Amino acid sequence: MKTNDMLKKAFTAALLVGFLSCGRNPASSIEEHCGKRDRVEDVELISIEEKLPELHSNSGVFMLGDTLIINDYKSTDKRFVVYDIKEDKFLGKFGKFGEGPGEIANFAGIVIDPVKHILYGMGYSTWYMSGFDIREALSDPDYKAFF
Repeated sequence: MKTNDMLKKAFTAALLVGFLSCGRNPASSIEEHCGKRDRVEDVELISIEEKLPELHSNSGVFMLGDTLIINDYKSTDKRFVVYDIKEDKFLGKFGKFGEGPGEIANFAGIVIDPVKHILYGMGYSTWYMSGFDIREALSDPDYKAFF
């Protein structure tokens, strides 16, 4: 019986010490216990829609650093629209739609090489892998995809 009482007292003492040690130090600020997720900041969402040409509802979006590249799947003009997020400006369009040399149609499977700034994809109508040097395509309105 004595052993049982001793165990109960030891267990009660351990619980009491545990509960008391988990309390907050009144001298410390609450900030030290806050994590990054606890710091809430107000942000303003700004639409870039009015800065871009009209896009169809079915578009793919890709990022290259601070550059947003939008693949407008249904466009019958230029397939890619480029926007600089940091500078907050429309940079241009590229990727002539069609099935002729250097033109693209049914273009998918897009991958961007971030070092060379080249956009690659597969033209399902031609079954050729095509590419665009993004910088050259934006500076030359007659730029055509390479195979």
